[in-house]
Amino acid sequence: MEVNGAVVSANFFPLLGLRPRLGRFFRQDEDSVPDRDRVAVISDELWRNWFASSPDALGATVKINGTAFLVIGVVPPTFRGVTIQPSEIYIPTMMARAGYHWCQDAFASDCTVFDMIGRLRDGYTVGQAHAEMANLVPQSWHTAKEGENTGITVFPARGVLYPDLGRGANVRFITLLACVAGLLLLVCCVNLAGLLIARNSARTREFAIRTSLGAGSMRLIRQLITESLLLAIGGGVLGLLLSLLLTSVLNSAFYSSDLEGHPLYYNFNPEPRVLLAVIAVSIAAGFLASILPALRSVRNDAAENLKQQSSAVTTGLRLGRWLAGAQTGVAVALAALAGLFATSAHTMIAGVNFEASHVALMRLRPNLVQYSPKEAQRFLHNAIARLETLPGVESVSMVSTGAPLVGWSAQVSLRPSADLQEIECGHIEVGPRYFETLQTPVLRGREFNSHDDSHSLPVAIVSEALAHRLWPDSAAIGANLFVNHMPRQVVGIVKDIPLQNRAQPTEPYVYTPSWQNAAQVDARLLMRVKSDPAALLPLLVREVNPVDPNVPIAETITLPIQIAGAGNISELRITAGFVSYAALLAVLLSAIGLYGVMAFSVSRRKKEIGIRLAVGAKPAEVLLMVIREGMAVIFTGVAIGIVLALVAARLLWHLLYGSGAGDASLYAAAAAVLACIGLLACWVPARRAASIEPLIALREE
Repeated sequence: MEVNGAVVSANFFPLLGLRPRLGRFFRQDEDSVPDRDRVAVISDELWRNWFASSPDALGATVKINGTAFLVIGVVPPTFRGVTIQPSEIYIPTMMARAGYHWCQDAFASDCTVFDMIGRLRDGYTVGQAHAEMANLVPQSWHTAKEGENTGITVFPARGVLYPDLGRGANVRFITLLACVAGLLLLVCCVNLAGLLIARNSARTREFAIRTSLGAGSMRLIRQLITESLLLAIGGGVLGLLLSLLLTSVLNSAFYSSDLEGHPLYYNFNPEPRVLLAVIAVSIAAGFLASILPALRSVRNDAAENLKQQSSAVTTGLRLGRWLAGAQTGVAVALAALAGLFATSAHTMIAGVNFEASHVALMRLRPNLVQYSPKEAQRFLHNAIARLETLPGVESVSMVSTGAPLVGWSAQVSLRPSADLQEIECGHIEVGPRYFETLQTPVLRGREFNSHDDSHSLPVAIVSEALAHRLWPDSAAIGANLFVNHMPRQVVGIVKDIPLQNRAQPTEPYVYTPSWQNAAQVDARLLMRVKSDPAALLPLLVREVNPVDPNVPIAETITLPIQIAGAGNISELRITAGFVSYAALLAVLLSAIGLYGVMAFSVSRRKKEIGIRLAVGAKPAEVLLMVIREGMAVIFTGVAIGIVLALVAARLLWHLLYGSGAGDASLYAAAAAVLACIGLLACWVPARRAASIEPLIALREE
C-alpha cells in the first residue's frame, strides 16, 4: 500500500507544540547516526485503519520501501502535517535513505530535497529571517552555475505555500476568482437596485403622503436603506450556507487528490474573519443597491407627485430597464468567458494530437528497494511483458523522465560543443510503442522498438516544432543530433503535443529510448486499454505485483485525471466552473430583473395600454410595442457584453488553451442565449399587456 510519508528531525514535533496521542516522539539520539535507529511515528488515521486503534500498535513493525521500522508513537488526530499532502508515517532524518535515494546525507549542502520549518523569535519578522538565512548558505551555492542556485526563500507556513513553485501564479488565480465574484456581486446589486426602483416607483403616492405629514427626506432614506439592508443580510446568511455546500463540492471535485493520485487536505472551515467579511460585504451590498433608489424616491416634490403619479411611475421605470440591460451585458461577457475556459479545459484533458481517455498510468520504483540498474530494467521488462498479455490491454509503454507528457528539459544542437547554438527543449525518455499508446501521429520515420537498447546506435525522435527549427529546408530523418552533448541519429518526426497556453509558442521536444539509458531505475508505465482504465487499474496492479511484491507500485491513476490535476489545468477547470456558475447566476438575475421591470411597467401602464386599445390599437401591436421596448435594452446589453468579453479574453489570453478557431461561435452562442432568455422575459409581460380589457383598465385609478 502506498502512503505519504515525511522525513523529519527529532525536534519537529516539539517545535510545533504537539503531544503524542499514544507512545512518544523521536529522541535526539535517534536522529544522530545515519541508518541506525529504524523508528517511526504514524498518523492517527493510519493507527485507526491499520491497527484498529489498538495500543498494540506500539512496538509493531511496518516496512517502508522494504526496510522494517518500529512504531513508537501516534500523532494527535488534529495534526495532518504541514503541507496540503497529509503525512501518514514519519521517520528521522538519519533514516532518509529509506524514503529518498537522491541524498546520501540529509544534511549535506548538495541535498536540496528537504524543506526547513522554524519558529520565529519574538519580535522577528519573516523578512529579517530571510536576510539572516541568506548569510548561512554554503560556499558552494555562491559558486554554482547560473540557473543551478535558487538561493533560500523564507515564507510563512500557511496560505499559498511553495512560492518557488508558482506562488505568484496562485495569487493571480485567486485574484481572478475574486474579481469574478466581485463582478457577480455587482450584478446582484444592480439587479436589486433595478427592482427597488420599480418597487419604489409604485410607492410614490405613499412617499408623497408621508412627506406631506412631516416626514423628512433623511427619515425616508433611512427607512428605505434599512429595508434593503434587511434583505441583504438575509441574502448574506443564505449565501454563507450555500457556500458551505459548494465548498464541499469544490473540495471533492478539485482538491481531493493531486496529479499523482495522492490525497490532499485543505481546511475549508469558515473562520471568524470570513464570517465578518460576509457580514461586511452584505451590508455594503445592501447600502450600494439601495442608496440610488432611495435618493430617487424622495427627491421629487410631494404635491407634484400626488398630482402626477402615473407619469412619475412611467419615467421612474426607465432607469430600471437600463440597469437590466447592464446586467445583460455582464451576463453575456461571463457566459462567453465561461465557454472559453470550459473549452480550453476540455481541449487539454481530451488531448491535442493524443488520445487520453483509455490510458492508465502506473509508477514502478525498484530503486526504492535497492535494485541495481540492471536488476531494475529486468524487472521492468518482466512487468511490461505480463501486462501485454492481458486481453483488455492494447499496448504498453513507459516513461523514465518526469511526467508522461512533460518530462524534463535538454540541450540540443547540430554540432558538438556548440554552446552558442544549443536549443533548450523538452526531453522525455520513452519506451517502445509510446506514440502508439498515446495515438500520436508519426509523420515520418518510425518510433522506437525493442532493438533500441544500450547495445544499438543511439537514436532520437523529434517533434514537428523542433524539426522545423533545426532542419527548415532539409530532411531530418537520418540526421545527427546532439542531446545533452550525446550524439544521436534522428529516426522519426512526430506531431507536436501542445501543452502551452495561447500566449506561449509550442515547445519543441526530443524523445530518446528508455532502454538506451543504462542507469534507469524508475519508470512510469502507460497502458492503453479497451474499456474504462479506472475500473481496470486494480487488475493491472495485481498483474504486476507477483513480479516482485517488494517493489512499490505508485501513481495508479488514469491519464485524464492526472492531466486534470496538473496545477495549470486544475486552476483552469476551477476557473471554468466558477465563471460558469457566475454566468448562470448572472443570466438568471438578468432574466429576473428584466422580467420584473417589464411586468411592473405593464401593471403601472395598464390605463395607458387600455386607452391605446380603446382608440383602435390591436393586441398584436401592443405585444410588439412591449417586446420592442424590452429587446432594445437586451440588444444594447448584448453588444456591450460582446465588447467586454473580447477585452476580458485578451487580458486573460495566458489562461486559455487551444487554437481559438471556435471562439467566435462561443461569443455568438452567449449572445443568442441571452437574446432568447431576454425575449422570453419580455414575452410574458407583453402577452399580459396585449390581453388587457380596455373597459376594465379605464375604470382603474
